[in-house]
Amino acid sequence: MGEQHCQILHLPKTLPWDQYAASQHLRTVTDTSRFRLDRNGQYNFVMRLSVLLRVLVALTALTPTLAQTGEVPPAQNLRDDGAIATQKRLPILLFYTASYCRYCDAVKAEFLGHMAIDPAYQARALFREVRIDSSTPLVDFDANTTTHHHFADQRPITLVPTVEFVDGSGQYLATPMIGASIPDFYGAYLDRGIENALVKIRSGRDPS
Repeated sequence: MGEQHCQILHLPKTLPWDQYAASQHLRTVTDTSRFRLDRNGQYNFVMRLSVLLRVLVALTALTPTLAQTGEVPPAQNLRDDGAIATQKRLPILLFYTASYCRYCDAVKAEFLGHMAIDPAYQARALFREVRIDSSTPLVDFDANTTTHHHFADQRPITLVPTVEFVDGSGQYLATPMIGASIPDFYGAYLDRGIENALVKIRSGRDPS
């Protein structure tokens, strides 16, 4: 499989205006940070301190969002995960990625990394990542020892990123999300898939 299998996900490449303005303000303050004398011949500390404080407050928005992004737990034992999911009546969200797929990383950073560490989402689904080009050992839903690569082949997964919503035995609960889709609505599609899976697993009927 090559990179041509990844559908392009267009994520914003520019800072929001308030963050951009803050960065420009900092540069201006840095370039003109020489203390100046006022009419009374005293340093205008109050004015400079006020400016710097405003800049520091604005720059809190520049903290990288990845610092708040978690990793989607790699699949290790889907048999055990299935037992937990069945007991708690939760779906399992399988996130298929590849080491060469930068769009998979973008989806993880923008959406699934946040969801995987959010208690609200942890109460709605189990999140697991499967690397389709990895030889990492994996126990599948039937308790067979395999690898991430062979497990993905058996599903079969032909495009990454792909998201499956399955029950404790690996059966589909909602329509899989294949490719990067439309980035503006990707989060909404994930929410809908999780909700549809929850409805089906808890009511025993097809939500569609």
